[in-house]
Amino acid sequence: VKAVAIARGFVAPSGIDLICIPAFTDIEIDGEERTAIRIIVEPR
Repeated sequence: VKAVAIARGFVAPSGIDLICIPAFTDIEIDGEERTAIRIIVEPR
C-alpha cells in the first residue's frame, strides 16, 4: 500500500491518476495452497 501511495505522488505531476483494486489470488508456498492479496494498479 505504501508503494502505491508513493507511485501516485510520483506520476501525479504528469497528470496520471492511479487507482488500486485489491483482489484475492491463490498461491503455492512449500507445497501448500494459500490465499494472497493481489493489488492491481491502473491509471484512471
